[in-house]
Amino acid sequence: MHPLSLDHITVGGVTPPELVRIAAACGCTAVNMKIRQGMASFPLPYDMLGDPAMQRETKRRAADAGITIGVVESFVLQPDTKVAEFERGLAVAAEIGARAANIICFDADRARRADTFVAFCALAARHGLKVTAEFFARSELNSLEAATDLARAAPGAAVNVDILHVVRCGNTVAQVRDVAPSLFGWSQISDGPLHMPVERQEHEARYERQLPGTSEFPLRDFIQALPPDLPIGIEVPAKPRLDAGLDAEAWAKEAVDTSRRLLEGWGVALTAP
Repeated sequence: MHPLSLDHITVGGVTPPELVRIAAACGCTAVNMKIRQGMASFPLPYDMLGDPAMQRETKRRAADAGITIGVVESFVLQPDTKVAEFERGLAVAAEIGARAANIICFDADRARRADTFVAFCALAARHGLKVTAEFFARSELNSLEAATDLARAAPGAAVNVDILHVVRCGNTVAQVRDVAPSLFGWSQISDGPLHMPVERQEHEARYERQLPGTSEFPLRDFIQALPPDLPIGIEVPAKPRLDAGLDAEAWAKEAVDTSRRLLEGWGVALTAP
């Protein structure tokens, strides 16, 4: 059965404790949570790592609601990355009960990024955390093949596979199906047109995706290609609408309910809350 997750950017800049509350209210059993600012261009409106009270409240709410903190973000591998700089973020992730840390990569040197990734995975393992690698077109990890190749470099590492990035990177569902199930650690769904101008793709990914089942992505085939127990994260950011006053919880409920109806209509087994 697939756990259903509310992934953080769906509800914009809500704090981690509020994310957990909203996820529980929507009937999800997991969350993907932003605890660390990865890039200056995508700032967080809270300081999770510097706020022990927020950490305690996040952990308490997750335990009380039975919510799994599946993956935490963002850990960015760059040419000058020193893995030790991630110590604090990984320690906090472990303290709040997270299962895995997600990396993105902007290092074009294949050998160096593999070395950095292996070192990151070793540090994460010391905190009891697994690691997922996320690929997307504007990063240096810009294909499913690149992500699976990197994941194979470290024992237990896996890929975060997002239908949006599968489509925008020019991969196919058939390629997803050909990957060993053990190499997937997380999945994410949204929807959109099959073709999007390159100059619009970053905005789409960060701020304005479509609800699952409302556009052209091959979602049904994608879900069928995944391992049967892989978490399915609902990642449908709608920043313009949230900025215009749309309530984050109302949007989360619409996104989760729409996704659940779609998945259950296809006979997909979801973990009960």
